[in-house]
Amino acid sequence: MTHDSIIPISRPSERDLHEIRALVDAYAYAVDRRDEPMLAALLTPDAALIRPASMVGAGQHAALTGVRLPNEILAAVAHLRSTRHIVAQQVLLGAGTATTVQAETYCTAHHIYGKGDAHRDNRLHVRYRDTFVRQDGRWWISRRELLVDFIEDVPVTLPHP
Repeated sequence: MTHDSIIPISRPSERDLHEIRALVDAYAYAVDRRDEPMLAALLTPDAALIRPASMVGAGQHAALTGVRLPNEILAAVAHLRSTRHIVAQQVLLGAGTATTVQAETYCTAHHIYGKGDAHRDNRLHVRYRDTFVRQDGRWWISRRELLVDFIEDVPVTLPHP
């Protein structure tokens, strides 16, 4: 990708900016809380999540789509002890319209898993290439393409219950 292909659009309304940012924050919260109804309420019925080849198993498709998408997203993290998605900056891209906006959303995704008697954090530093659509008076996530910039795997100490 060249820098010429990323052109910030003219600034949307403050309300639109707030609603779009609230969507990605709520998406992270819903995944971290394993809240399928909340996650489903953020996505269009035909929403798609496009995964990088390194995250696609044998016989799987890179694109997860449709009404089962929330279930598939949560199934992908079900084996983890916990997750924490920290959403950072968001850059709006392209021409944009009153009903469609594209953005790149940065996130650090913490994936806590057990290894022997210890725990580790498989931290993914990612960007989502997002498409948001405005339908029925509100914004929805219609497409997320996951781009992994780098990964760290580090030991962590969890508090005792």
